Amino acid sequence: MKEIDIDTWNRKTQYEWFNSFLQPCFSINSEIDVTNLLKVCKDNKKSFFIAFMYIISQVSNKNEAFLYRLLENKVVKFPKVSPSFVILNDTEQLTTQIVEFSENFNEFYEIAEKEIHKRKKEICESKQFNSPRLDLLFISTIPWISVTSITHPLPLQDKSSLSIPRILWDKYTQRNDKFFINLNVNVHHALMDGKEVCDFFVEVQYALEHLAKKIIAEGEKS
Repeated sequence: MKEIDIDTWNRKTQYEWFNSFLQPCFSINSEIDVTNLLKVCKDNKKSFFIAFMYIISQVSNKNEAFLYRLLENKVVKFPKVSPSFVILNDTEQLTTQIVEFSENFNEFYEIAEKEIHKRKKEICESKQFNSPRLDLLFISTIPWISVTSITHPLPLQDKSSLSIPRILWDKYTQRNDKFFINLNVNVHHALMDGKEVCDFFVEVQYALEHLAKKIIAEGEKS
């Protein structure tokens, strides 16, 4: 973890302005074409959820703005962030699980698959929602319906937690021979602007179209 010198930071002005807001976060939705990833997952008998979460995590780790967090009135940059994601257990109660991100897809997939299976059998405990870690991405899905917008519950009293990106996607829908999801990204405006979030969407789409087969079918990192 590295502390950012705010006085010399090129977004000092934006940081100070948006960090003064009671609710400084913003969300952007964008439609994403997941046709290629769905085919690769089907052909290789892989979970779409885990594969897409891997790509989201990989792109986040390559986007510097997604590595920034607020810690005790400081801006820090983590060398790596990992997904903390929502699971619906066997009693249909929400619980969460953290899986350390690895560039090695097979390693990440095996751990995530194992932890999801394990967590589904467990009773949810409050401590699972209260991780003190900031080097996370909060990830969730709404796989039952198509969603065009969403409002995230935000802990306005906890600026550090507010600085963690929240990423959600919905049920994929078919149009002709293509499949799409709506991807939502909620971030802290003191740490990034709309341009960085738009870059994130573009990079996710590129990975889905050009890298999915290499990553998943061949078990390689891009």
